[in-house]
Amino acid sequence: MKLTTRCPACKTAFKVVPDQLKISSGWVRCGRCAEVFDAGTNLVTEGATYAYDDIKKSVPPKGLPQRKASPKIDIQASPHRDDYPKTEKIKRQHFETPAKTDTDELIRSTQNKISTEKDVQDFDFVKDANRKAFWQQTSTIRMTILSLFVFSLLLVLQVTYDQRNHLAAISTGWHRLLTTACEHVNCTIQPDMQIDALKIDSSSFQKVQSTSDGEISELKVSIKNNASSPVAAPALELSLTDVNDRAVIKRVLSIKELGIKEPTIPALSESQISIRLLINPSHATSTEKLQVTGYRVLAFYP
Repeated sequence: MKLTTRCPACKTAFKVVPDQLKISSGWVRCGRCAEVFDAGTNLVTEGATYAYDDIKKSVPPKGLPQRKASPKIDIQASPHRDDYPKTEKIKRQHFETPAKTDTDELIRSTQNKISTEKDVQDFDFVKDANRKAFWQQTSTIRMTILSLFVFSLLLVLQVTYDQRNHLAAISTGWHRLLTTACEHVNCTIQPDMQIDALKIDSSSFQKVQSTSDGEISELKVSIKNNASSPVAAPALELSLTDVNDRAVIKRVLSIKELGIKEPTIPALSESQISIRLLINPSHATSTEKLQVTGYRVLAFYP
């Protein structure tokens, strides 16, 4: 479907196609005066545009008396040439009046369609082009590189802070450096806790003697450190089990109760732990005493 638009500067009418208006978002250039205007807002009815020109070229139908030709008048030399635009305007208005029916609705719908398509074009192309141009600017690239450097530095500092105990245990130089840094950020360096590096190599639990207060049993545990750096000494959990391997009595033994002198276990070495415990007090029933048939030892960090 072809539409007609009029140049607002020289009043020249042109035929346009909606597909052409989609490409330029409705903007066109007049071929006569080179004026750039929005074709969607200057649409006119096709019948009204060419009505006056068609009447000048029309020939009266056969059978009707033809009017006598009037003498030719030179418009440029006519003293009343200023009245010509008024006469043309009146004639055009006379033929434009009956044409304003369904054509106005067509023009209005076409303008709305062009306006909607213009917004879509702006979203899909203009904004995308502006976004690409923004990221290709030299200042944007510099700020991006600077931001990546700052965030990478912050990430390294965060990892160093979280792993400060492990780094300090690796070497003496790291220990001195991190100790000095912690004095300024109010943190402490503690023994490295690596429970996966510890293994209970051997253990034993047996009754030593009976007293009036109950039975005294001795627990011996050998803990081995498989890591290449010192590891913090763990606490122990002792569980006495019955015939079905269900825990009857549980007791947690802290590092202080175990009597460990050094807070860490040296790299690739073992630590021997021996402690005596009062397991069955004198007020326990005989049934409770008979239930204990085994034990389990677990190392953990509180």
